[in-house]
Order: sequence, then structure tokens, then C-alpha cells
Amino acid sequence: MTANPFARILVGYVPTEQGADARALGVDLAASCGADLLLVSVVSAVWIEHIGEQTGPAVIHSGQRERAASALKEAADELAAVPRMGHVERRLEASGSPARGLHDTAVSEQADLIVVGSTHHGPLGQCCSAQ
Repeated sequence: MTANPFARILVGYVPTEQGADARALGVDLAASCGADLLLVSVVSAVWIEHIGEQTGPAVIHSGQRERAASALKEAADELAAVPRMGHVERRLEASGSPARGLHDTAVSEQADLIVVGSTHHGPLGQCCSAQ
């Protein structure tokens, strides 16, 4: 018997079809490995720079934060009924880029794997979204 390859899986979640796909894959992997699952949504943030000082706190549009937090909670709550599902957490992160936010969270949370949905910006997505 081999050890589980992943103990903690981070899923980059957005309330879209691609986000649902990422969540579904993350759930399947977590359930098969007995891993904990961390759902993370990254909201855009702008940092205010103070002249001659450290960068100030992130500024996030409150409507954006509320919508993302609500969608994230709903996505996490739906996982309570999934058989063999381990511990599920959710996190809302602020970052200048989704990739940076997911990376930084994965490092700080010691995630073994990051799962994200596909994008329609690449060649395959462009091909399929044009249909």
C-alpha cells in the first residue's frame, strides 16, 4: 500500500463553469486521497503606496469582496454531503493577481497541490468558446 501523495489540496475557486470544474476535480482528488481541501478565491486588490513609507493596506471594493465571499461559502457548504470528504476550509485572499494569490496561499498553507480550472484565453479555450 502506498502513502497518499497529497495531504492538503488547494483549489482556486471562482463562481464560473471553470471554477466548478476545478472544485469538482479537487473534491475527487481529496476524497480519493483522504486529503484536506482548501477552497481559495482571490479578489483583486490595489495597494496604496505612501511616499517614503512601506506600502499601505490593500484596498478591495466591498461589493467584490461580499460577492466572492458568498460564492465561496456556498461552494464550500455544498461539500458537506460529499462521501469520504475530509476537512474543507475556505479562504478569501486579496492579491494583485490570482496566480500570485494562489501561490502565496499555497506556500503559507503548505498545500501539496494546486487545482485550477481551464481558461478560455488559451488555444483550446478559444477553439471551444468559438463554437
